[in-house]
Amino acid sequence: MTEASPVTVMIVDDQEVVRRGLGLMLELAGGFAVVAEAPDAATALTLVRTGRGGGPVRPQVALLDARMPRMSGMELIPLLRAEVTDLTILVVSTFDDDDVVLGSLRAGADGFFLKDASPDELRDGIHQALAGRTVIDPRVGSQVVSALAQRAEPRGTRDDELIEALTHREREVTAMVAEGLSNRVIARRLQLREGTVKNHVSAALRKSGAQSRTELAVWWRDG
Repeated sequence: MTEASPVTVMIVDDQEVVRRGLGLMLELAGGFAVVAEAPDAATALTLVRTGRGGGPVRPQVALLDARMPRMSGMELIPLLRAEVTDLTILVVSTFDDDDVVLGSLRAGADGFFLKDASPDELRDGIHQALAGRTVIDPRVGSQVVSALAQRAEPRGTRDDELIEALTHREREVTAMVAEGLSNRVIARRLQLREGTVKNHVSAALRKSGAQSRTELAVWWRDG
């Protein structure tokens, strides 16, 4: 029997002790290989664009600090995605305030974890994110829902007219977004191109008035 290849990971954090700590956690969890470390966003982009003599680094997963000098992890997310389109990105932060958590998810993170998560929690979260689910540290999950509810307009439940404005396919896609599935997984399940799914999500966001996938998911589940 062939042993499964480890999941390759890049860690981006301005503190060396944190990078080493996360690397040790992944080593303890098993099944991971840290293939790159970066102290800032600029170095991370260099690694995925040109590398350091050995060609561009192409990790499967990136663990990003939310707040770093010059460019935050939230700002880095879309830039990394432009270079490695199938990259799974988790923000791992000491900050659990609404702006950091929601900002990370709105920027396109596949998940959010606090830095004191256990090796098992981090391992399971990475594997769930790789499977296409949005993963949020349970200690901030309820906080996210509460924050979205407070910021949303008080309409109680989904507006029937807004739901009727969605096409059948847009409703299917929205329901899957509410399950925490990524565009890649939705495309595979519905046998669509990922770009087509992205268009459906954009249409659902526009018609529902939601500002992010997370808000769209909460809006759909509220009904």
